[in-house]
Amino acid sequence: MLLTTTSDGDHRMILLDVNVILCLHDRDAAANPRCREWMNSVLSEGELLGIPWHCFMAFLRICTVPRGSVVALSLAEAAEIIDEWIEHPQVVIPEPGRRFWRILQDVAQDSQTRGRDWSDAYLAALAIEQGASLATFDRDFRKFKNLKLIEL
Repeated sequence: MLLTTTSDGDHRMILLDVNVILCLHDRDAAANPRCREWMNSVLSEGELLGIPWHCFMAFLRICTVPRGSVVALSLAEAAEIIDEWIEHPQVVIPEPGRRFWRILQDVAQDSQTRGRDWSDAYLAALAIEQGASLATFDRDFRKFKNLKLIEL
């Protein structure tokens, strides 16, 4: 399930979808123990984790608003979680490069991306451009060709 090193010794990157970050920080989530176990394994293998700003913004958007019985995090609490991710030595913040726009157009065309699917298309195109896998709980990512998925 994990991509470790290439034949030239370089580490592969795993991009995290926001739902993975949310699950790791929601101890009441049913998938939290499984997600934490997976993350511990990834980190012990020395994998690089890519968390785009796009996902940090989604984390803020979701976790700072009350949901049902879940109490919202304060901005300070949410910022502290993001700071911990950013400061982790195995975390990088991938940015789109020169090929991104073309890849995004191809991904969108192949998957008939519309409306709310653009955020997923963005992550898929970024992962493809970076040569990374994408870890997610969201099965909708299966529609993106050439995307290496880690389904949690």
